[in-house]
Amino acid sequence: MSLSNFQVFQDFAYRAATEIIDQKVNLFNTATKGGLVLSVKGNIGDFMETASFGLIAGMVKNRNAYGTGNLTGVNLAQIKENSVKVALGTDPIQWTGTSFDWIKRPAEEAGVIFGEQWAAAKMQYMLNTTLAGLNAAMEASGDVTHDGTTGAASLSSLNLAAGKMGDRRSSIGCWVMHSKSETDIYAQALANANDLFDFGTVRVVSDGHGRPLVVTDSNALVFDNAGTDNYIQLGLVAGSAIIDDNDDTRIYEQTNIYKENVIQALKAEASFNLAIKGFEYGGGRSPNDAAIALNTNWTRSVASEKDGPGVRCITL
Repeated sequence: MSLSNFQVFQDFAYRAATEIIDQKVNLFNTATKGGLVLSVKGNIGDFMETASFGLIAGMVKNRNAYGTGNLTGVNLAQIKENSVKVALGTDPIQWTGTSFDWIKRPAEEAGVIFGEQWAAAKMQYMLNTTLAGLNAAMEASGDVTHDGTTGAASLSSLNLAAGKMGDRRSSIGCWVMHSKSETDIYAQALANANDLFDFGTVRVVSDGHGRPLVVTDSNALVFDNAGTDNYIQLGLVAGSAIIDDNDDTRIYEQTNIYKENVIQALKAEASFNLAIKGFEYGGGRSPNDAAIALNTNWTRSVASEKDGPGVRCITL
């Protein structure tokens, strides 16, 4: 493949990736009822901080119309949240310079294939990282976890987890879970004649309260508990996590002519910002996967866990 064709490859790879990500944004947001919000936004620096005023507990109370006593002032408190920039990229993807000429395939076709695979892998990585962050933040949040490890995932275990939100349980808009958990719930749903249907490429099952079950086999949703696999179901409120694609994809190319067959290679790099509702990330800049998944790196900035990202359920 000539150098001019290589530039065509790169151009089509970038355009294919951009088109696919644009198409997936609405599906991503709609499928989770706004629980996970994907957007395209160029963030500057390692962190992006926001501040708002917290709720005042017991703001309104009884007043004695004939009283003359003194009152104690209550200060307005600011809530600080931040998003952390996460870098991602590929290993060099390489092939021989004449490989596409050999099979008589155009560079445009190869570029589209690379772009499609890059876009899908990028979306999957952002989702996995976000779920790891949500799980860590909920672990650090307080009493928002239902231990259902005496059995498999069920509509009953989801209901008990939702109960951790008390009178705010209706704010939970969706459940995100592993396919094993969905399989267990699916069997129960068949027995109870609950509605099941497909939404695009996302498998959706009703939990009986109108909340969709969004399924992804993310490593963040399963862990080894003393030799037994435990599975996590996350109940998310609106805006539980904000994922800002920074639209900074770069595709680098290199040609090595010091080989019997010329080697050509591509490497893609990009970044996104991750924010968890009601939390600050304090684990340092450019975090790796382990840092995002560490609960001590997430500090709750809201007074009540009910103002955080939601609840979680742990089952077999």
